[in-house]
Amino acid sequence: MQPAGCVALPNVGREGHTYLHHIVNNYENLADWTVFSQAGAPSAGYKGHRLGGGHLVHGMSFDDYVLRQKERDGASFIFSTAVDFDTLAHSMRSNYAHKPEHFSADADMCPSKANAESWEPFFDLGWFRDFLASKCAIDPSDVEAKFADYWTQHVQRPKPASGVLFFAQGARFAASRERIQQRPKEYYEHLLELVSEDSDPCANYFNEWVWQYTIGNVNDESLCEEVPEMSGELRALQGNCDDPVSGAAPCTTLPPTTPEPETPTADTPTSGAFALSPLPLAKLLAGVLAARLAL
Repeated sequence: MQPAGCVALPNVGREGHTYLHHIVNNYENLADWTVFSQAGAPSAGYKGHRLGGGHLVHGMSFDDYVLRQKERDGASFIFSTAVDFDTLAHSMRSNYAHKPEHFSADADMCPSKANAESWEPFFDLGWFRDFLASKCAIDPSDVEAKFADYWTQHVQRPKPASGVLFFAQGARFAASRERIQQRPKEYYEHLLELVSEDSDPCANYFNEWVWQYTIGNVNDESLCEEVPEMSGELRALQGNCDDPVSGAAPCTTLPPTTPEPETPTADTPTSGAFALSPLPLAKLLAGVLAARLAL
């Protein structure tokens, strides 16, 4: 039985379509605080692209999003990954890539010295570059230019001064009504159009990297003080290396040794996602839907 207040959506656009549909269709009466999440169980860590892991940073719980525990600048983004803007090389947060032996403090937006956290060395996109290129219908050598154009045309902000973007892998975050409404409704309508035709669109992969920058209009200087440094030979994305947790290990980029994920069809569910206002969450909602639940 579908819970009251839930809206079943077409199987297009993955979680980005769900999030943007909720914003556009509730823009004038958004909840004070909305949590955006894929519908997979929110467990800690990451095992590799579509290989499992519920995308929570160790030391963070789903309750922290729902109960507005980690709010900063009207939103709750707990960054697990950093992206070099020019090369699209990725760096994972150490408390996300590996389970630490102990915690001295709760996880916060950025890695903290209190938790002995840091950014891992950058790794190259490897085979994922080819995967993105196939989704965007471009040559793999043009992925960086495609993302830069997406940033200019759709994020519509200056490039970060540090040259590094921060994002929450798995696209889980929360935001206040005031933060969301820093951008006009028409802005979100435009983003929704970009993910409304295909079940697994190119734009949604870029959206996962830029939600912090599209939801509202916050100064980049309020983000992480420390950024990962580019040094030495880039490691390769999992599929080519031996580390099952971080998704990267010291090696060179080779063709993937594990099969790439199958391209979903119009009849194959690509993800489950939801948007909700705070209340005790009895269970995660299955399927692609958007829910605005009353207290």
